[in-house]
Amino acid sequence: MVWFDVAFLLAGFAILITSADEAIGRLVNISRRLGVSEFITSFIIVGAVAVMPELSIGVNSAIEGIPSFGLGIIFGSNVADLTLVIGVFILSAQSATIKTPALRIDKWFLAAIILPVILLLDGDISRLDGVLLIAAYLAYVWTMLGIKPRIERRLPALPGSLVADAGMALAMLGILLFGGWMINHAAHQIGTALSLPQLFLGQILAIGTCMPELTFAIRSAKKRHGELGFGDIFGNVFADCLLTLGIIALISPIAPSNPNLALVGGGMMVMAMLVLLAVFDGRRRVGKNEGVIMIAAYGAFVLLQIVAERMIVNGGI
Repeated sequence: MVWFDVAFLLAGFAILITSADEAIGRLVNISRRLGVSEFITSFIIVGAVAVMPELSIGVNSAIEGIPSFGLGIIFGSNVADLTLVIGVFILSAQSATIKTPALRIDKWFLAAIILPVILLLDGDISRLDGVLLIAAYLAYVWTMLGIKPRIERRLPALPGSLVADAGMALAMLGILLFGGWMINHAAHQIGTALSLPQLFLGQILAIGTCMPELTFAIRSAKKRHGELGFGDIFGNVFADCLLTLGIIALISPIAPSNPNLALVGGGMMVMAMLVLLAVFDGRRRVGKNEGVIMIAAYGAFVLLQIVAERMIVNGGI
């Protein structure tokens, strides 16, 4: 029954959000114990962990032979991250100071956003493309690890031990993967019952996978660690575009039934990044106005995507 599947879906999201948030907290604490810098910690470690919802859904989708569902989740969640999540984060902080290390959203970051869209131009993202995406991710992370900022704040670790934090983090990641399977299974059942395209349904559900990074970002803003919040969001988008899509493609090449619909989602993601760069425009501080603009941009992107997809479907493009 559809209602049972909806309840199963909501339960999956509840498990996913709770476990992802706990895993992020534990891994941040581990990084504090190891003395890893604040922004690098957030971008690489927290950002990579925050992609687990998309990764778990995408991997399960690939195993079941519907990798385009994972593609829709990733494109949709990245649009939400770059507009809605950043907007809400800024508003929750009233104003957020962005230091120089956090502004590594230059041409290289933009290139990471564009790369999977370019690879999709021939109609699919092959296993070879997946290897390229993963290699690009590892190369960028290696470069970031070599960055020596002028000033880095090392945060004190919370009470407990490294072993306890590591054990809890692993347990939460396992539970998170199970939540991803629940979401994927229920979404597939609902999509089949309602005859909805998997790619479209994936983008609708994508906003739910943004909750872990939104929760972490808001929490970091309240504790006056704005760099942690921005690093988490940017790191999540970066890892999604390269690492997550690369892993999905290795399991099962991503070949959407309607490549034009997929390109619309990818185009929206690139446009969201361009809007973000235009709004920030070298500012070291963003406030309420920028937050409202980014939230409005998300609404505009959703409407634009709905119109574009209807034109493609009805026009048979």
